[in-house]
Amino acid sequence: HALRVWSGAEGQGLRFLKGHTEAITAIEGLDGVAGHKGRALVGTGSMDKTVRIWDARARKGQVFLFKGHSDIVTALRWGEGGRSVLTASKDKTIRIWDTRAGRQRVAIEKHFGTVSSLRAIPEYIKCSAIDGAEGASFVSGGRDCVINLWTANGDCVGSQATHKGGVTMLSDINNHLSFRPAVPFMFSLAADNLVKLWDLRRFKFATEFTVPGPTVVKAVWAGQSIFTKTLVSIITSINPPEKLHGRNPIDKNHNSL
Repeated sequence: HALRVWSGAEGQGLRFLKGHTEAITAIEGLDGVAGHKGRALVGTGSMDKTVRIWDARARKGQVFLFKGHSDIVTALRWGEGGRSVLTASKDKTIRIWDTRAGRQRVAIEKHFGTVSSLRAIPEYIKCSAIDGAEGASFVSGGRDCVINLWTANGDCVGSQATHKGGVTMLSDINNHLSFRPAVPFMFSLAADNLVKLWDLRRFKFATEFTVPGPTVVKAVWAGQSIFTKTLVSIITSINPPEKLHGRNPIDKNHNSL
């Protein structure tokens, strides 16, 4: 139920940060951002339905306690360069918390089931799916098989329902792929064992890969490749093609380790 703070230089445990009453289910750190200088902030969500913001450098530790979710917190991301925290829950809601005012900004209920994953979009990425000055702020995925695009104020400005199973994760953003330099790509992973690649400038589907075998539970970027892990620890690498052409069966472009 507690966080442990470690010294990166010495590899020693410094202190415990206590507050949650049940297991921590989501965590993400933030360091050296505007408005929070001198702090090393960490956000956590828990089975106790609360969201807590911690300063790992402070003796007291806890900065904010946010309450509002009615079920387990499943995902947490920092948004707007640290000005907000985004959380998702089994209660089907997404909540945006203002880290300057210390309160909830908005609660959103659009997914028809558990919201399982979130991905914040850096402010420098401009999405053509949004008109005006307000840019895309984050993406959400849920058990309803839907991926939604949101503004910082909680307005849904795009939806994609191409998976045939619940979305289980949304990847980091990769804008260094050789076949589309400087284009920000994200992939989604779902219970249908499909890895789908998305162009975030237009919030458009780019291509997909079917991973054969047992259920894929984790996937990560590694340079130009995507590595996936199954329930029985089979590791597979996917190399996106030089030209995007819709569906790409994994057996044409993969390696199992």
